[in-house]
Amino acid sequence: MKLSTMEQIHSLDKNAIKKYAIEDKLLMENAGNAVYFIILKHMGNIKGKKFIVFAGPGNNGGDALVVSRKLFSNGGEVEIILMGDPEKYRDSSKMNYNIIQNIGIPIKNFEEYKDILSSIKNADAVIDG
Repeated sequence: MKLSTMEQIHSLDKNAIKKYAIEDKLLMENAGNAVYFIILKHMGNIKGKKFIVFAGPGNNGGDALVVSRKLFSNGGEVEIILMGDPEKYRDSSKMNYNIIQNIGIPIKNFEEYKDILSSIKNADAVIDG
């Protein structure tokens, strides 16, 4: 497994966008798909399984929203906990935030969430985005 620093990831993203004309929407969708397929590989059928997804205000949070969408649309019980102000979402992250609102995935704000430990204990998987 290869590990990268945040700076390296940002550099790779910028290079993909500028050099290869890969739009950020496609990069985010690909990242979310990759995580979704890893979850499938390790968990098998996700229908009815409970997932808690932490989504930050940046592009990693947007990636987590894509994963949430994939899990939800394939029968997973998904709950998203926002780790920041959703007004800070931009571009692809904002687009995915709007989609998850429209399809009805439950969204909670971390600061207002009272029973987070109980939700984590009852989840089949926790995703940190």
